Amino acid sequence: KSLKKSWVEYLHPDDRDSVTAQWHTALQGYQPFQTECRFQHSAAAPWVYIQAAPQYNRRLDLLGYIGTITDITPLKESQLALTELNTQLEARVAERTAEIHLLMERQSLALKAGSLGWWEWDIQSDRLFWDDLLYTLHGLTPIGSALVYGDWLATLHPDDRPTVTAIMTRALLPREAYRADFSEIGRAHV
Repeated sequence: KSLKKSWVEYLHPDDRDSVTAQWHTALQGYQPFQTECRFQHSAAAPWVYIQAAPQYNRRLDLLGYIGTITDITPLKESQLALTELNTQLEARVAERTAEIHLLMERQSLALKAGSLGWWEWDIQSDRLFWDDLLYTLHGLTPIGSALVYGDWLATLHPDDRPTVTAIMTRALLPREAYRADFSEIGRAHV
């Protein structure tokens, strides 16, 4: 009974029109054909990879097509599972990103409320990154590019520079936190 049915009748209804159109395009151009779709020979509706190639005689007359149908259900199930995991991960990343933005906003408000600035020092490139408040606290105008350690050191009172340099050197070696009290030129202790 099943041998009397066309292979197209075994295609899942959601895939039938698309696969049939691809098949007719290949036939009209005497081209190889390949596609992924679902078969519906049972309730399972397995995924299959269909490929067919034209067969010619010695005079290059088209004799027909020869093809294979390969069950790729495990591959498709893995792909679908991976897609689902990726969707879940993207949602978690978006959620976490929103949380981080909220924390950054709160931190910014807290820093402004306390008249505190933040800074970052990239030790390897010797670049300092300051927020606008630190420039204001140091009596400097933002220059649009990163400062270097020497720029900051120059804002300190000359008597404090050796002590601060020693503290920074010790803090870098054992990777310990540090605290330093120092005076800027023309200002009280900071």
